[in-house]
Amino acid sequence: MGDESVKQRMDEAQIYLAQNHIKELYAKLVYEVTLYRVNEPIDYFVSRLKDIEQHGLEHSRSYPRVYFVLGETRELQAYCYRQLCEKFRMRYVK
Repeated sequence: MGDESVKQRMDEAQIYLAQNHIKELYAKLVYEVTLYRVNEPIDYFVSRLKDIEQHGLEHSRSYPRVYFVLGETRELQAYCYRQLCEKFRMRYVK
């Protein structure tokens, strides 16, 4: 196999990875498995891939998360919390 054909195959592989968002998908799945400390990662990957196939890459599982925002005043806390919720698409709960 010549250098040109190896380079061409590598270029084709990079295009495939980019077109199908493989790197982003892999990073998201590894992040979720690590974050949620999944006991059966292979089963989780299969389940998530089915979810993503149906709903898209941005679809996330609904695991409850609780965040606390500290600040000098309640108004400042509420403002920061609302900004974080908006930026990260979380539900704001008083």
